[in-house]
Amino acid sequence: MVDIEAGRQQGLVKWFNPTKGFGFIEQDNGQDLFVHQSEIKLSGFRYLNKDDRVEYDIGLGKKGPVAQNVVRIKEAENEWEQVPEEEPISRAS
Repeated sequence: MVDIEAGRQQGLVKWFNPTKGFGFIEQDNGQDLFVHQSEIKLSGFRYLNKDDRVEYDIGLGKKGPVAQNVVRIKEAENEWEQVPEEEPISRAS
């Protein structure tokens, strides 16, 4: 069960489906918390990436505790290494 605490909380995005507009945050206490895209405070398309560090309030939704006023405080580190672009091959005339 998720404790509804006063004050801002922090956690990591466990997963988020941008097509469906929802996902879950793993709180620092290890419990999962539902997050809906309407509660993400970003301009434009609102989404989160797995392992983004977020800050949020905890509110009570229709089915239990939910994350509200979600703000990304640190973007997830990209695990993929960028491959350097190949230099163009010069053609001798």
